[in-house]
Amino acid sequence: MLSPSAARFDRTAKFADYRTIPSLTEYVLVSTDCQAIELFQKSDRGEWQLANPSDPVQLISVNASISIAEIYEDTDLVG
Repeated sequence: MLSPSAARFDRTAKFADYRTIPSLTEYVLVSTDCQAIELFQKSDRGEWQLANPSDPVQLISVNASISIAEIYEDTDLVG
């Protein structure tokens, strides 16, 4: 969950620390302010890429896919 007060830290310093974990292949930030998901995925070349925010969230590491609408289904948040 991405709180407004921690958003910058989670996108920068925390993500930089997590990228040093060799087995980490995905990093997901879920907004608590609006319907927004940031999914970073590590490519086969070791480069981190931001997934298209309008696509369903495809978590390859756990073989799962979920839409943003499903994630926020029981909330009052809008996109």
